[in-house]
Amino acid sequence: MKCQEPEAYKKTFIKEIYRKRKFKRLTAQDYARLQGFPEWFQMADNQATAKYQLGNAVSVPVVYHLAKALLNVIL
Repeated sequence: MKCQEPEAYKKTFIKEIYRKRKFKRLTAQDYARLQGFPEWFQMADNQATAKYQLGNAVSVPVVYHLAKALLNVIL
């Protein structure tokens, strides 16, 4: 799709991509990758349970950088 005004882009996206189901649904493994979990991380076998757990998780890289910044302020 070429660049358009936001509202026109949204309408085109819904019509051409969303309604025609031309997208890949995210898996629990995708959720884990987006959250910064390592590849070896073991999650629940059930996709719905794993997605729920990962949705409630705190992003690992965010915690790392937040802690690092706090230590720089404190020390």
